[in-house]
Amino acid sequence: MTDAATVLDGTIGELSVMWSTYLDRWLMTYSDAGNAYIREGITPWGPWGEPIELAAASDYPGLYAPFMNPRYVADGGRRIYFTMSLWGPYNVFWFSAELDRAD
Repeated sequence: MTDAATVLDGTIGELSVMWSTYLDRWLMTYSDAGNAYIREGITPWGPWGEPIELAAASDYPGLYAPFMNPRYVADGGRRIYFTMSLWGPYNVFWFSAELDRAD
């Protein structure tokens, strides 16, 4: 416990991390303040880049738990698929996002 370090600041919930062969980076998805975000990092513990909003609470009220699975990618890893839960209607939904490399 004395060697533990903060990975991200904030009220982070339902964190998911996987390796992206397309970006050659780690990806993290999570929910914070009702929105879903994605970040990239060079190791699973960071440092992590700036958050990019995947889904907004204004579009999907009650969203949480944006979970990725490395089995669900397409286009050589450029498109990732993730599940996300919503309170109304209470269910789990299938989403996707297209990744872009910074050249």
